[in-house]
Amino acid sequence: MLPSIHANREDWLNACVDEARPFFSSRGYTLPAEIRVACAYPSNAKRSGFKVLGECIPNTNSADGHWEIYISPILDEPSKVTETLISQLCRTAKGAYAVTNQAYAKVAEAMLIYPDGTLSNPYKTVVHGSAFDMAYQDIIDSLGVYPHAKVDVSIHKSQGTRMLLARCPTCQCSIRMTSKWVYNAHGDVELPTCRCGDTFALA
Repeated sequence: MLPSIHANREDWLNACVDEARPFFSSRGYTLPAEIRVACAYPSNAKRSGFKVLGECIPNTNSADGHWEIYISPILDEPSKVTETLISQLCRTAKGAYAVTNQAYAKVAEAMLIYPDGTLSNPYKTVVHGSAFDMAYQDIIDSLGVYPHAKVDVSIHKSQGTRMLLARCPTCQCSIRMTSKWVYNAHGDVELPTCRCGDTFALA
């Protein structure tokens, strides 16, 4: 059982960055001083079905010049959290921001991060092996418990549309309208006339 050392997730994650700096340096890569890490959904998480586990926003997009890294809250296992964090830290290396280029692949391989994506984008998703566990386990253990509980994304279902479908019975033209414009003040259906001359009806 690991001890509880850090009060929150951000402290744990940023401490992990500090612990990883010598590991990067020993392989010829220097991490920027200005890095912030937070436990948060990547910007395209929902669009990807929450399959995107990490995101790195370049320092050129930050008002104070920091690299901003987000680690998905669906992760709670320390080795997977560390894997995701290291994979995003690799993007801060010079010329390695795009995971599709060779520079990123070179840094990732040096840091024991392996591709598990598609043929066209191998590092779209990543994995690690036993060598990673051996190299990073002391760091993970030194950080103590990752103070976070996994978020269940199954409750993040897309909200059903509030638009009602109306269709012309003659030409089958379809439109969507909010209930505000479907029902009149008395609660009766009152739909517009189609270009063909017939009146729309709720589908």
